Amino acid sequence: MSKGNGTKRGRCLLAGISVAALAACAGSELRLTEEGLTGLELSAPTRTQVQRRFPESQVFEEWPLSEAGRHRQLRVVNLQQQELIFHFDDKGLYSLENRQSQIASYLDHRIGDGFEWVYPDGTELCVAGMEALSGRVICPAPGSGHIRYLFDYDWPGPDGELPPKFVLKGATLAAMFWFND
Repeated sequence: MSKGNGTKRGRCLLAGISVAALAACAGSELRLTEEGLTGLELSAPTRTQVQRRFPESQVFEEWPLSEAGRHRQLRVVNLQQQELIFHFDDKGLYSLENRQSQIASYLDHRIGDGFEWVYPDGTELCVAGMEALSGRVICPAPGSGHIRYLFDYDWPGPDGELPPKFVLKGATLAAMFWFND
């Protein structure tokens, strides 16, 4: 069973504090938790607040069109061209989409980790991705009600069908999603 990226990780959780309080733990890692992203006030983060937390990244405010109409999003792109996207609806922050390997989940899972590492006993809670997520598997983070993981794998099977367990064993964590529901 492989961890995936095999790095040793330090911890400094800053649950529920404002951006200004980040100085107390400078250089700390952000974590995706049940409450959202540690170290950021998530009710309605501004582009400026996000840029301060990610000074070496580019932050773009965008208004993409979806089936539900236009919605605001903040897209953070790091030096490795990995993205963290804040999605908003008319009520505020709706979800976070993390594709940055330096941001771990509260369980210490990171982009690139193997399916076997995250789910050593397998899982029956995963669903096959459809349409834009076809060829991927979506699973709840272990014990989480707000975080879902997206795994990539190499299998030319039919759309909407879970691959066999031997294929899932080789899948890697491609994205983490947090939903405010």
